[in-house]
Amino acid sequence: MLGLPVYNQTGLFSEMVGFVLWDRRTALSPAIRESRELREREERMERILKEIALKDANVAEALRHAGLV
Repeated sequence: MLGLPVYNQTGLFSEMVGFVLWDRRTALSPAIRESRELREREERMERILKEIALKDANVAEALRHAGLV
């Protein structure tokens, strides 16, 4: 009779751990996706600025000063 509550507690604890792990992944998914999108956007912007810098010395100097070239 005393062993039954321990099994119930173990089961509830296991369910809680499973829920926490599942919820963490679903909660982090939008943040990870947004971070990836921002990184891709930053890479495109940097590539565009470097192309412009090939034609404009002022832009090239600004990028050198910022440490991007």
